[in-house]
This record gives sequence, C-alpha cells and structure tokens, in this order.
Amino acid sequence: MKTHRRGHAGLLMLLTLLPLLAAAARPPVSLDPGSKGLALTGAVAVTGDATLDAVLGGSVPWTYPDQPLRTERGEPFWLRVHFRVTEPGRPLLLELPTTALRAVDFHGPFNADGEALRAPVHSGLRTPYATRPLGSERAVMPLGTLEPGEYRAYARVQADLTHTVTPIAWDLRDYQYQHAHKRLFDGICYGVLLTLLVYNLALTAVFRDRSYGYYVVACAFALLTLATFNGHAAHYLWPANPWLIEHSYQVAPALWLAFSALFARAFLDLPRRSPRVDVALKLAVAGALVNAALGIAGFTSFSHRSTELIALVGSLLMVGVSFRSWRAGYAPALWYMLAISALFVTIGLTVIVSWGLDDSAFLLGNALQMGILAEMVGLAMALSARIRLMQAEKLELTLRSRVLAEAAATDALTGVANRNGLEEGARQILDRPGEHALMLLDLDHFKRVNDTWGHAAGDALLTTVAERLRQQLRESDLIARSGGDEFVVLLGASPAREQLEAMARRLAARLSDPVPWEGGGTRDLGEYRCGPLAPGRPQARDADARRRPGDVPQQARAWILRLLRCARRGRRQRAGRLGQAAHHARLAAGRRHGIAQQTGDGHRPHAAGHRGNCPRHFPRLGKGHVAHQPRLVTLPGQPVDADVDDNGAGLQPVAAHHLRPAHGRDHDIRMTA
Repeated sequence: MKTHRRGHAGLLMLLTLLPLLAAAARPPVSLDPGSKGLALTGAVAVTGDATLDAVLGGSVPWTYPDQPLRTERGEPFWLRVHFRVTEPGRPLLLELPTTALRAVDFHGPFNADGEALRAPVHSGLRTPYATRPLGSERAVMPLGTLEPGEYRAYARVQADLTHTVTPIAWDLRDYQYQHAHKRLFDGICYGVLLTLLVYNLALTAVFRDRSYGYYVVACAFALLTLATFNGHAAHYLWPANPWLIEHSYQVAPALWLAFSALFARAFLDLPRRSPRVDVALKLAVAGALVNAALGIAGFTSFSHRSTELIALVGSLLMVGVSFRSWRAGYAPALWYMLAISALFVTIGLTVIVSWGLDDSAFLLGNALQMGILAEMVGLAMALSARIRLMQAEKLELTLRSRVLAEAAATDALTGVANRNGLEEGARQILDRPGEHALMLLDLDHFKRVNDTWGHAAGDALLTTVAERLRQQLRESDLIARSGGDEFVVLLGASPAREQLEAMARRLAARLSDPVPWEGGGTRDLGEYRCGPLAPGRPQARDADARRRPGDVPQQARAWILRLLRCARRGRRQRAGRLGQAAHHARLAAGRRHGIAQQTGDGHRPHAAGHRGNCPRHFPRLGKGHVAHQPRLVTLPGQPVDADVDDNGAGLQPVAAHHLRPAHGRDHDIRMTA
C-alpha cells in the first residue's frame, strides 16, 4: 500500500516538473536578425521577481510563453534570452519596444562559463536620460561583437502600465538605419504641428478668439504628448529631470484632452447649441484635470486608463455632435467631424493594443501619432473654414450696409442723390485736385403740375428731369435733388468755359423737350421753367437785394462756400482750389423786354413772377423778380480757408456772360398726355 502511494506521488511530481524540464531542455535561439529585426516570441524565458544570484544560480523556475510578453502593472519580473551566435564580427543588440518602463536592468551577456562580458546597465523613467544605452529612446541592451557560441542575457523589467516587452534582436547597423527613419517620420509630424501652432498663434493675436487660443494650447500639449510617448521629451526637453520624465506620460495626455474639449465647446458653440453636451464636456474637462493630478500623485495606472476611456468616449460623442451641427448648416463642423473621427479610430486602435487585445507593434508605436496629426490638421482646416464663413458673413454685412448707405443717400423718386448724398459727394469731389463747377436748377410753377394733373404727373416730371440730366452729364458728375423741384449739379474736373457754355445750351435744349404722360397726343400743360436758387439765410438779405438779378452770383457764392465747409468738415486741412465756381441755368418766365436789353434783340418782355417750392433755408425770390436767360458766372480759382464767410470774402466775381437761347425765347418743359 505504501509502495502504491509512493508511485502516485512520484507520478504527480513528474507531471509537475515536466514543464520545467521542457523549459530547461529548450534549445537556444540562433541570433541571425534581418534588416527588420528578429522578434524572439516564444524564445524568451520568464520568471517572477528574484535576486540576481538566484536568477544566475538557476534556483528559480523559468517558463517560455508562446504569446508576446507584456508587463504587469507595477510587478517586476525577469527575462532570459538563451541564444547562439553563428556569424562572428557582427554587432548585436536586444531591444524592448517601449519607452515607458519605470525601471530596467540589463545583465550580460554571459558566456558558457558564466562570465559576464559587459557591465550591467540600470535605466528607466526614474533615472536620467544619460543612463540609456546608445542614447536610444527605447530600452536597448547592446550585446557587442560576439564570437560564435552560446550566450545568456538577463533583464529585470518593471512598468506602471501594460507594455509589450518581447525582445527584438537587431544588427546594430540595421537598428540605427531603422531608427533614423523613425526619427525622420517623427520630425515631419513635429514640424507640421509646430507650423499649425505658430500659424494659429498668429491668428489668435489677430482675431482675439477663444477658439484659436484653445487650439494653440491643445496643439502644444498634443505635441508634448507625442514627444513624451516617443521618448523625445526625455531626450531633449528634460533629460536630467527623472520626475518630469516619469510624470509627463500622465500629465501631457490629460491636458491635451482637457483643452481639446474646451476647443470643442468654443468652436461648436455648445453652451448655446447643445447645453446638455456642454455639461458633459465640462465633466470631461474636470475628469482630465483630475487624472493629471492623480498621475502626479503616483496613481499612474488608474490615471492612464481613465484618460484613455475619456478620450475614447468623448471623441465618439463629439463625432455625433459635430455631425448634427453640420446638418444644421454650420459648414466648418464637417472638418471638425472628420478630424475627431480620425482621432477616434486611432485612439481605439491604441487602446486595443494597450489592453492586450492585439499585438501589433506598428499600431502601438504609430497609431496615436498619426491620429493626433490628422486631428490637428483637420481642426486647422475647420478653423480655416470658419474664417471663410466669417469673411462671407462680413462681406454680406458690408454689402448690406453699402446698400443701406446708398439708399440713405439716394432720392427714392428720381434715383439721384438726396441732401445726404449731395454732402458726401461734394466732400469727395472737392477733395480732388483741379477746378470744379456748380449748377443750380429750379422748376418754376411745379405746383401747377401737381394741382392740375396730380402728384403722379409731378413725380413723372421730376423723374424725367433727373433722367435727362443723367443722359447729358458724365458719370463722374454729381446730380442731386436738394428738395421739392430743386436740383444741384456738381461738375468734378470742370471743362473749359466754352465747353461749359455748350453744356448749358445742351441742357436747356434737352429740358425743353415735351414730357410724355400716360400716352396719347401731346398736350401743353403750361410753361414750367427753371430758375436759380437763392441760397443763404433769410436774415442775410433784404427785399431789395432779392429783387436784383445781379445778386444771383453773390447768392451762388454763398452756396458754394456752404458746400466747401461741408467738404472740410471732419478734417484739419485746406480744401482744394475751386476755379470755375457757379453756372446758373434758369429757364424762367421773364419779360422779353429785359432780355432784349441784354441780348440785343427787339422782343417785348413777358412778365411773370417766380414761384418755386424752395426749402425754408433757401427762400423763394420775390414776386417782382425779373429773370434772365441762362447765366454763366465764373470765379477765379484760389484756396478757400476755413474762415471764409457766407459773403464770399476772398472770392471776386468777374463779368457775367449771358447765354442766348437757341430760339431767342424761354425754354418750355412740356408734358404730353
């Protein structure tokens, strides 16, 4: 019975020792790496934490996992590589494909006699960067140039996060070549992110918009996150500060996530468009900041996992929100949606590899980097689309304000300038160099048209007069309706005196043509003629002066000076020269006797008074006023200072030149019905 029991115990012990015997009997792996390296999956022995003497003495059990090796959070363990070298003179090394090991100790290689051929190396996040062999961002163990034979190498590994640590054997020259390619790719990514950061920093200074500010800070922390995960932050930013080397792995991603959420709130205007989503983003920002604080406090694993979860869920949420904003008509949200979608995919792939659901070393090393780059480029395109949208809205507002300004400066009935347009146009014309001319027109007996034929007939008459003036004058000349039946024409860059006389005759002839009204035959509605305005204040003129036609040039000078003061308003400089000053065209009922005295013909006078709808600060001429034929008055061009008064001090009129009508009579404006 005892013998039977002893047999069962021996069999049980044999079954227990079989894995160990198989592990001990596994042959060494041949180190003959190609240009892409040699992954030693299934050829690496693993054991728990122990002393170096126990590991070297063979008193600990070793296992050979067939799957890729992964670190346990905070638990140290040993790796052993038993290998054979067949080609002499070849420099070899072993690489652990991660940059975030808290501590890693390399021992060996040891030859068949147990002699260490190289000194041990202690490195990791808690040591200065200078302790890393070959200055590599990843953990590497140089084996040196070995002679053919069998060797053993040992590594003690400890990490706060889950990382793939299956060793990869390299020829030193191939490793340096591949490492240079990886650095080139990293440099391109950094350059793109730096360009976007500087560009949007300039836009922040120009637009003073929170969206651009949040983007700049998020881009900066995204760049820092990539530099940290690639090991370049420890290499170039703070190589002598182990605390920053270790904690930047938790702080940089958390702050990138927080400012990305703040950018989303400002860019998509979530407080107004989606208040509930805005609350969720505020919670995400708070969670990211808490994760950064936990990472600093030493809760590395929890902080990292929580940050990954917030990034994954938050990016998925923002894809849906941006899609809804895009469907609602906010065009820049399309670029935002594409950017966050790319980030969501790459974060998902990184989480899958990080949590051990996949073993792709390429995704682990490059997926997040490509996702961050795609996100930042997409967000920059979204901001550009927003700028274009703002420019389009600004252009629309400018055009709308221009239309409103033109409407405010345009007479609604005739389409010419009103008083506001006259003041603005006179300011622009009188600011130009050269000589200018002014023409004042007034329709006599205009009230008779309204009383006889109705206001529609009066409107048609005013519209026709304005249209005929436009046909006879240049586009650069200013035509304005100053009120009622009064028109003002300001000629910029006035032509010579002879051309002005010809223009006056042409205008008189054109305004004499009948005006059609409601179709049918021509019906003479009476004579409605043009007379000169009498500018100035009523108290500045007496009754006798208003009855003297020779005072018309003096009154015109006052109107010119009034325009000059309007043109000088708002600026502290001298006005331009005013050469040919006023041309009074008046088609008025007058006694042909008075005309004959001045023009030399023998016609009898035709007496008629002047009546017009002048504005209250442009009073009408008296009843006994004797009107003249179109008169051209020129004033010598000279500077007009701001202290020139309404009496025309500083301006001296020359002799008036009278224009004889083409037919020796008054020019009628007739309407046809």
